[in-house]
This record gives sequence, C-alpha cells and structure tokens, in this order.
Amino acid sequence: MRRGSPIPCACGSSVHDGEAGERSDLESEYKKFFQAVEASPSSVVITNRDGVIEYVNERFIASTAYSREQAVGRKPSLLKSGRTPPEVYEDLWSTINAGKIWRGEMCNRKRTGEHYWEATAIAPIFGADGEITHFVAVKEDITARRHAESALQRRQERDAILADVTRVLLAEASTDGMEEALKILCQGLNAERGFLFRLSPDEQTISNTYEWVQDGGQSRREHLMGLACENFGWCLDQFRVGKSIAVDNAAHLPDEAAELKSILLSTDVQATITAPIQMGGKFIGFIGVDVDQAPRVWSADDIRHLERGAEIVGLALLRMDAEEELRETRDRAYRAEQNLTDAIESMPEGFVLYDHDGKLVICNSRFRNDYNYSEEQTRPGVHFTDLGRIDVQSGTVVVPDGYKDAETYLQTKLKYRLKLEGTFPVVLKDGRHLMTRDRRTSSGGLVSVQTDITKIKQTEEALRTSERKFWSVFHASPSLMTITNAQNGRFIDVNAKWVEVIGYDYGEAVGKTAAELKVWPSVETRKRMLEMFDDNGVLTNFETRLRTRSGKMRDLLISGVRMPVDGEDAMLLVYHDITERKTMERALKNSEQEVRTILDNIVEAFYRTDNEGRITMCSAAIENLLGYKPDELIGVQARELYVDPNDREGYLQALKKNRGRVRDYEVRLQRKDGSEIWAASSGHYIYDRDDNVVGLEGTTRDITRRKKAEHELLLAKEQAEQASAAKTEFLSGMSHELRTPLNSIIGFSQMLELHSATLLSDKQQEYLDIIRTSGEHLLTLINEILDLASVEAGRMHVHLKPVSAAGVIDECVTLVQPLALKRSVRFAVAEIAGPQVQIQVDRMKFKQVLLNLMSNAVKYNVQGGRVEISARNDGAGGLRIDVTDTGQGLSADECAQLFEPFQRLGAERTDVEGTGLGLVLAKRMIDAMGGDVRVTSAPGLGSTFTVVVPLAHTD
Repeated sequence: MRRGSPIPCACGSSVHDGEAGERSDLESEYKKFFQAVEASPSSVVITNRDGVIEYVNERFIASTAYSREQAVGRKPSLLKSGRTPPEVYEDLWSTINAGKIWRGEMCNRKRTGEHYWEATAIAPIFGADGEITHFVAVKEDITARRHAESALQRRQERDAILADVTRVLLAEASTDGMEEALKILCQGLNAERGFLFRLSPDEQTISNTYEWVQDGGQSRREHLMGLACENFGWCLDQFRVGKSIAVDNAAHLPDEAAELKSILLSTDVQATITAPIQMGGKFIGFIGVDVDQAPRVWSADDIRHLERGAEIVGLALLRMDAEEELRETRDRAYRAEQNLTDAIESMPEGFVLYDHDGKLVICNSRFRNDYNYSEEQTRPGVHFTDLGRIDVQSGTVVVPDGYKDAETYLQTKLKYRLKLEGTFPVVLKDGRHLMTRDRRTSSGGLVSVQTDITKIKQTEEALRTSERKFWSVFHASPSLMTITNAQNGRFIDVNAKWVEVIGYDYGEAVGKTAAELKVWPSVETRKRMLEMFDDNGVLTNFETRLRTRSGKMRDLLISGVRMPVDGEDAMLLVYHDITERKTMERALKNSEQEVRTILDNIVEAFYRTDNEGRITMCSAAIENLLGYKPDELIGVQARELYVDPNDREGYLQALKKNRGRVRDYEVRLQRKDGSEIWAASSGHYIYDRDDNVVGLEGTTRDITRRKKAEHELLLAKEQAEQASAAKTEFLSGMSHELRTPLNSIIGFSQMLELHSATLLSDKQQEYLDIIRTSGEHLLTLINEILDLASVEAGRMHVHLKPVSAAGVIDECVTLVQPLALKRSVRFAVAEIAGPQVQIQVDRMKFKQVLLNLMSNAVKYNVQGGRVEISARNDGAGGLRIDVTDTGQGLSADECAQLFEPFQRLGAERTDVEGTGLGLVLAKRMIDAMGGDVRVTSAPGLGSTFTVVVPLAHTD
C-alpha cells in the first residue's frame, strides 16, 4: 500500500442526498484519523479476517525495514523470529477470534535479520453485520527495556554478592569475617583462592595477610609474607595509580613481571585478577582471586566487581582508624544541614526530617512523590519504621536479592540509620535508583536526603564501559593504531603495536609530529593520504611505506576515520603491516624465473599435464630424455609417449592408490627417433583452491643403464646360486671320504700315546701331539663345513620338544669348566630359570649352540677373566639366555661380520684355535628352531651373546 493510501474502511460508497453532509464530516474525521495513525510513534498493522496485511504505518516501516510493498499482501508471520513460544500465537488467535483484545510481548525479526522485542495489542474490527472483518495491531518497541532489565538482573546479582560481603564485614570485622568475605568474592567470580595483601607501614614489603582457599586447595599464605616491594614494581606501580590487573594467562606475563610470573607458575596459578585498595588516595594493599584449573579471560564486569569488593574491604580495614575523623565530619555536616531547613521544599532531592524519636517532622513533595506516599501517610508523627513497612508492603520499594525477607531488609535499613555510616541504596519498582543519605541533627533528630541517581549511574556505567572497550581495543589491537592531529600530524596517542613496529617509545612519540619523527617518506605522501578521506571522513586501504626508527621502510595499508578529540580535528588510523606480503610478492616474481631456470638445468625432466592428460609444460631436459624440444610436446597426450599405453594407466592407478603421490614408477617410453628407454617417473596431483584435482606434475629420469645392469646382475646371481648348489652337493657327498682317513690318523695317534712313555722320545712325543691336535682340528673343521653344507642343502632337521633349560645350561657349564680352569676363567651363573621352565628346542643342537658360545667366551677371554650366564623370560613368549665375557670386545663393524662363514676377525693370528664356522652354524640352528642369536659388544668392554628360544606351551 503506497504512502497516503487510506486505511481499510467498512463504509459503503453509495449515500442518500440527505446524508452527503454527514458523509463529508465522516471522511474529514477519517482523514484526521489516518494522519494520526501515520504519525503514531507505535507501529500499526491492519490485516483482513485471514491475517493478510492490508496496511502498515510509517513507524512499522522504520521499525522492521520492510517497505509497504514488501509487507502488504503478506501475513505478519514474515516477522517471526522463532524465539516466541507457539503457545503465545495460539493464545493470540484464540483471543482475537473470540472478538477480544489480546495484549502481550513477543520477539520478532526485522528484514535485516536483527531481533527486537515488541509490546503488542491486537483488536478485532467488526463490520456492520457484527462479523469480524479486520484486525488492527498496535505495537511498541520495548527492546531497550528488555536489554536494560537483563543488564539490571546481572548487576543485581553482583550487587547481592557485594551486599553479602558488606554484611559480613559489618557484622564481624575480623579474620573470620575477612576470610568469609574473600570466600563470597571467590564464589561470585568462580575462583579457587582469594587473598588480601597489605603494604607495610614503611612501604618496603607486602604480605598475604588474609586468604581463603576452597576445599581441597592448598594454602600459600605463609610463603607469601614479607615480600620485597622492589621485586614487584610492575604491579605495585599500577596499583598506586588505582589500576587493577587482570592476568588471563600467567605464562604470558611480560618480562617486567618476572618475579610475579615465577610465583604464579610455581604455585600452579593459571589466571589471576587483583584490584588495589586505596583510601583517601593512598594505596594500602590489594585484593585478588586465583584460578588453578585453566587460563581465563576476565571480563570488564569481573574487574569492576572486584574493584567494588576492594572498596568494601578497604572500608572495613580502615574503619577503626577512620571512625574518629568520620564523626567529626558528620558533626560538621549536621551543623551545615541546619541551614538548609528553609530550602527543603525547593530541593530537587527528596528530603525528610525526623525527631530524636524517629517521628516525621517535615518532608518535601519530592519525597512523597518518589515513594508514592499520600498526605495522610506522611503526616507529622509517623515513625520512619512505619514508612519502611509501607514501602515494602505496597511494593514501591524493591527488596534487593540477598535479603532473607522484607523484615531483614527493614532491619538492615534500621541498623544503617542507627549507625549512620555511608549511604543506603534504594531501588524503586519503576527501576529508578535512589541514594539515601541520613545525618543526625544537633538536637538528635535525623535528616534523610533521597537523591535520584538513576541517570548518573546509567551514564557513568555507559561511559566507563565505552571507554574501557575503546582503550582496550586500541591498546590491545594486533594492528598498529594511532590518534593524530589531522592538520599538523602531532601524535595524540599510539598503541603498543605501533611502538613495537615503528620503534619509538611511547613517550618519544606522543606530542611529536610525524614530520619531527620522519616516519612518512615525504610530506606529499601524507598530503595524498589526507586527500583520500571521503566526504564522511573515512579512509579505506591507503597503501604506503613508513620509516621506522632504525631507518627501515615498512609497507602498510592504512584505514581510518576523522573525529574530534578534546576539541581537535583528529584522525584514528589503523595500519595493517603488509611488509611480508609485499616482500613475498616481489620474491614470487623473482622465484618464478628462478624456478624456470632451475627446471631447465636439472638432469631429470620436469613435466606437467592437465586433467585430460595433455602436456602443458616440460623442462629443457626432456630433449635429452626423449629427443623432443619442449615446445614440440605442449598439448600432446602423455600416453602417446609410452611404449605400452597400459603403463600410463598403471601409473595413474598408482597415483590414486597412494593418495595422489607416487615415486620412481618404472615405465618404458619411446623416443622421437623410435628407440625405447626405461624411465623412472615420480609425480603428484595438482589441486585447485577447492581441493579438486586439475592435473599432475613430476619428474622423469632415464634408468635404461640401471635396468640393463640389473638384468646382468640377475643372470650372475643365478649362475652363483647354481655353483653354490654344486659345491654343497660335492661337500655333502665327500663326508665319508674325508672323515674316514682323519679318524684313522687320530685313532693311531691316540694308540701311540698309550705307549709314549716307553716307546717314544720327547721329540717324537712332541710330533705325536702335533699330529693328534692337527687331526682333531682338521676333523672339527671338516665336520663344521659339512654341517654348514647340510644346512645350506636343506638337509638339516630339527626335532623340537619340551626341554628343561636349566638342565642343558648346567650340563654345558660342567663340560666347559675344564677349559675355563686351564685359562683361569671364572664361571658365574647369575640368574637361571628353574627346572620347571621348559623350552621348545632340539636338545642336541641347542646344547651344541650353548657349548659353542660358552667355549668361545672362555677362549677369547683374558687370562683370569670372568664368564657370566643368565636366563630369564623375555616377556614375549621366549626365554632369553645371555653369555657375557670380559674379553677384548668387538667393534660395530666386527659385530656386523661375526656371523659370516670363516670370519675369525683376526683371531687366526693368535694361538686360539677355531674355524670361523661355529657361530654361523649356531645362528642357523637357532633360526631353524624359531629363535634368534645376537651380540652386544664394545672394544675393551667384553661381549654378550644372547640366545632367544621359544618357551614350551604347557596345558
């Protein structure tokens, strides 16, 4: 409906001549009514019987941001926010459909999406036939009131806490009272510990004089007594000027607060908030709370709450010292108030005078109006306690939270009037705040002045909140910020980030002009910035460079706004440091060329294809690889370069299988001249910003020579394996032919030894010993070679069965003892599993392994050395047996060669006999039994050979 369109009317269009005048008057009244509705400060909406909007006034348009064209023809449900309960709408329609007026409050949503509250009255409009034809709704925006109520509730909760603190301290100004007050403050701030520090009379030390700790917490007070003030200058300097300190995270405290940071972290304090206690402008101590669980961001309301608590605590601390001075001040005030008697009625505050019995003598009209008293209720002689009961019974005065009942509130007010300390706050049911200030007259009466401080409190709180928010954002901003005079560039204020980046101290910058500090590259640059401000005084994204104190230039993007500051035409500028971005942009340009140069000079060929497999880029090395110049391959399908197109599909499948990345995938490629090469290709997917695959890129290198060498190596390996098999077959078949003559030689030498004393000379005896020992050594060598050949030929069989580990170990120790005695080597059995421990091994071969390890530990030990045997469960289903000697030890390289055939590691140059095959056979045997043999050694520290074999399973 357009502006000026008439409000829907049930008036008919046809009239009799006699009714023309009456109709003209009606239309005139209708126009007046229409104009009044249009100008109404409330939103007016008229719908038809089905709820379709036919008219909205200007206020509706301004409130909802919907034009008439957007609203008319639609239903009011276009304003629904989803926050009003369905029951409200059900009650609304039930009421108006019954022909009654509905009143209520609901939360709606503007066209912009913003939510707002309205107090709504909806009434039906009846036609001539008595039926409902339309509905009219009159709505008032109550958003501000609802927000104020919410804020008032939060404030009342905090005020109740402070009232409890006040009550406690008034009732008992002692250690118990102070600790109870700290407990209340901690509970209100959800903290684990509360504390109060007092400054010593000589102002040299501070001490934690009062403390409260929640159940389960640990007291720290005794460790925080007599602390030197000089170590806490950072916080005490702020306290002395009345500033509170909120530490959201103790680990982030600055270096200047090192001592405080150390104390907090050593006591596991994560966050803390403290407020100074001042009296008469003099700093006497501070109060605070700690949080141990996790860092916390303290709100401005938390800080103010603690500051108010500090004020109350400060009053309690200094109450005794101040009582005398307070009485003198009160007497002077009482005498001065006598001179105000004649001006009582003209006073803007509520005023009432009681006699010494508490009976009303006189009051002004402001007092009666504020409390809604009648003349009868405020007649002379009424006692002030009677007025108090009228206040709470009528509901004129709201009993604050924290009082048990109205009687408790009245008793508190009575105590105040008996003590006459400070002021007494009063909250009226209409939301206004009064400050009651009572004083005694010289005759013993009582003067009470009621001052309406509602606007003052609202203004002060709004101003404090606004200032705190602005300066918090200004000084804590991660961006550089300044406030300067627009004309001469003089710095009025700068934030910490500006100081950090530009390099000038706060005191050096504030009061100086930009020209004096030479931060701008030229006067013309600053002038050009001023010209960039639009008609609304806004500057957006002015890019320039500024000079730091060190002379370096920083790239900055400046936005700002012009505003008055203390009568000056000033500018608030926000600088975004884009130095790194600009440096990266310049580096990117250089790097693109460098990358191209690098790609053209690397040995491997670089390539890039699109999502269809077409080559979009390749490096100069492609010519050496395939014989094509790079430009010849642009746009060519990559699969055309493969000898077998299936290799290309295999390469793509490998990419998918390995999450878009593959390395050294071997393929055959066809060169330009038709020849074939082997190549190893590595590549990965290329993604766009939305993580879609748009191609792939990678490198390819020629591995033809390597593949040829691998083929030749494979042929050589097969030939070596065949030769080894032939050797093994030969040795295995020669066992009888080699052993028989050696056994005969050894047998005859032993027979000769039986008669050596009578038949042989000493020289012959010596030769006989050489024959026997050489034969035995040779037989041992042949046996071990043949055993090794059997292993390699696959003819070694193991018969696994449960065997007592302790029994085998004891047998081996007994057999090696004679050899140990000959070399003066001591055996020590440190830890042996009991006889009940069974291992799953081939007993004969296992015993052969242990004998080999123990005899080696003796043979390669030092004269008079030591061998230690231990056996224990390894925790993984096996038994670990360690044989440790005190010999010369082995290097890491020697340990790596130890289990190779015929490897004695230099022992062949000594008198210690051996073949270099014992450890090889031992390892092969243990491997066949499902175990392991390993060595741990270091030069000069001896060696430890470890055998691990499976434990036998027992039912």
